Amino acid sequence: VTGTAGLGTSIAYTYTFSESVTGLTTGDFTVTNGTISTITGSGTTWIVNVTPTAGVASGVISLVLAAGAVSDAAGNTNAVNTQNAQAINTAYAGGGNVVDGYVSGATVFADIPDESGFGNGVWDEGEPTSTTSETGAYSFTSSVSLATATIISVGGTDVQTGASVGQLIAPAGSTVVTPVTTLYAVAYANTTGTGMNGSRRCDTPTAPAPGPPPPCGVLKVLCRFMWITSKPMSPGRT
Repeated sequence: VTGTAGLGTSIAYTYTFSESVTGLTTGDFTVTNGTISTITGSGTTWIVNVTPTAGVASGVISLVLAAGAVSDAAGNTNAVNTQNAQAINTAYAGGGNVVDGYVSGATVFADIPDESGFGNGVWDEGEPTSTTSETGAYSFTSSVSLATATIISVGGTDVQTGASVGQLIAPAGSTVVTPVTTLYAVAYANTTGTGMNGSRRCDTPTAPAPGPPPPCGVLKVLCRFMWITSKPMSPGRT
């Protein structure tokens, strides 16, 4: 394709031989940063369709046809052929705005679930992160899908009032992070016992008690709200 190929594209490579050949299969190729989806054609013209590998921020597809992969009626075989000019950018993108007024200088990250299906509510190495602009805008890219990642914003300043902003949360797929999305997260957690992406709910006491809530490693803002709003439950429930 022209320019840089992105997610969801398919690149067609046309192979034209000087004589009719037979036997071209996916096993005749070595592919880097892509997967062969189909091979069609016959005789002298064949088309190989390649799907770029997802999550590659900057790279090229390398498609190598092995020597001797096909032959004509006289038994003549092909020479090795390498195609490596197609640039790709298939990184997963995320972005939006943090709004409690416009929130500038907040750290926003995608809390990506681990292999157990749970996020942990704190930034981990490898999770995409960004700092909001004067209009609360943020953007980032990731080598893994963000489809199930909770968006978490920490800190920053309300541009209109100058007030400091705490932690805000929004469900996966959101393009805005606000107090309303945070309250939704709280309601969801109180209903299901989970965070927005299945994060384990932190321990809560059997009844409200004076003073701050106990420390908890999962989405502290949820813990603060749950301290006030949770129904009585047994200690140690997760």
